[in-house]
Amino acid sequence: MFALFWIILCKTRKSRTCLVQTPPAIPTLAVVWACCLMRGTKFIIDWHNYGYTIMALTLGKNHFLVKISEWYEWFFGNKAGTSLCVTDAMKKDLQIKWGIKSVLLYDRPPDMFKPIPVKRQHELFMKLKNEYSCFDLTEASDAERVASTIFTDKDMVTSAVSFRKDRPFLIVSSTSWTEDEDFSVLLSALESEFSFM
Repeated sequence: MFALFWIILCKTRKSRTCLVQTPPAIPTLAVVWACCLMRGTKFIIDWHNYGYTIMALTLGKNHFLVKISEWYEWFFGNKAGTSLCVTDAMKKDLQIKWGIKSVLLYDRPPDMFKPIPVKRQHELFMKLKNEYSCFDLTEASDAERVASTIFTDKDMVTSAVSFRKDRPFLIVSSTSWTEDEDFSVLLSALESEFSFM
């Protein structure tokens, strides 16, 4: 805690604003708030979750450390000059629970991120196939295996690349895999979708 305080206060240049993402909240919020107060810097919190709710997953929501953590986040959360959040649900919850008004900034990729063309995907899957056997076709002729992956085929005559009709689903997620991010919601939705197919 003191090392963080020392680094922020003495080893960094003074700025007009200081943005801190939470979680983690303890001791970050208190240290950054104190440094901002001493320097006359605007204190901004970027809320991605509550630290106390993550703590409650292991200790239980009625544990005294969870209650102290909740109070701590409420107290220092109300000290912020501005609060940011990435979901409408978080914005509403901050307002209702703690009276914190926040600015909603959706967590979306910039326009420069676009779907990757099938040819580039094939190149990636071919590299992955060399390292991970799960990307290889296990029940295929040697000729087919040379130019194909479990997801894509390359026509050896025309060099055209296409997705395999029998390819499995591939899910890429940006989740942090904490217990409070209920990934089962996505899996349940997929099961539901498959039942209609």
